[in-house]
Amino acid sequence: MSYLVTITDFSAIAQNGVKYACELAKELDVELVVMPFAPKDGANKVDSLVANLRLEFPTVKFKSKHVSGNTFDSINSYAKENGNPAIIIAGNGYVTDHISWFDHLLIEALTSQKYPLLAIPAGFTYKPISRLCFAYDNAHQKNEKLYENLISLTRFLKSELHVVNIQRDGHSQDNSPDIDTRIKDKLYVVSAHFHMVFKQDDVDMAIHNFSTKNKMDIIALFPHSHPFFLKFLHKSHTINVAQHSHLPVLSIHA
Repeated sequence: MSYLVTITDFSAIAQNGVKYACELAKELDVELVVMPFAPKDGANKVDSLVANLRLEFPTVKFKSKHVSGNTFDSINSYAKENGNPAIIIAGNGYVTDHISWFDHLLIEALTSQKYPLLAIPAGFTYKPISRLCFAYDNAHQKNEKLYENLISLTRFLKSELHVVNIQRDGHSQDNSPDIDTRIKDKLYVVSAHFHMVFKQDDVDMAIHNFSTKNKMDIIALFPHSHPFFLKFLHKSHTINVAQHSHLPVLSIHA
């Protein structure tokens, strides 16, 4: 059975991510595993949190899990015994003036964690994920596993997939780029919609503008071997995107 994992340091920002995870688990009718950010947070704290969450979300199947070291190492160990989590969910502090633990550990996890990781902006209110925006780059056209995971997540979230490719140059007779036909063929199994956006100097802002105009619910990206996403993860780019879009960001791994 698929399940979700949410992590918290019990701050308001992190707890907002936990509440989002609860709403998503309720919507999808899956189990939610709650883990503290670090061992120092203690078993009593996370058990107390889960007890309160059970009262607030009586239909959600909860499980609290204590950690003994790095949170993501604990998630990996848990996954070996219980199967892979569908998504890891965590609060994102970039939209505030006071950067939380997300600033270092979650950035590393976004690029290296092998399970999908969804970062929730501070203050973001949950709504069903009906439209998923995937920021596409042809550099990933040969990575079959990434697209299989994107397809699985689209189905798991029961969402509509919109694939957008941002181009700095304009469309013309001499410049007619397109999304790779093999990728289109692969993503047609989830009835994906494909979009090209031209003449955009600021890729970050172009994705935000597209997502806002088309009423997307989350933005999904591939982090590995992806020049744009590596730049996106640079602190100034991340703050810029988060402050303007206020949308959850989902990193998908192979």
